[in-house]
Amino acid sequence: MPKPTMASVQGKAIAGGLMLIWPFDLIIASKDAQFSDPVVAFGVNGHEYFVHAWEVGHRKAKDMLFTGIVHQSTVAPEGGKKIRDQAKAETPSSERA
Repeated sequence: MPKPTMASVQGKAIAGGLMLIWPFDLIIASKDAQFSDPVVAFGVNGHEYFVHAWEVGHRKAKDMLFTGIVHQSTVAPEGGKKIRDQAKAETPSSERA
């Protein structure tokens, strides 16, 4: 059985940043982490790895993609992968890359 993978997010995960963290089994975010996908504002959506609906649920995915608003890690999605909050000081050094 392969080992689970974990992503540690501190700061902003925007568009391409989301594409990097989606494949991980567990996402650990600092309390000030922010998640957004504002590509609809650029008029170039559809040129990226769209798994938003599977990761955060259909409603949250539509909200992210249609509006481009920023979601704080404290408003973690109910569906999809678990996003766990941790203070920066609590983030294990083995998770930092």
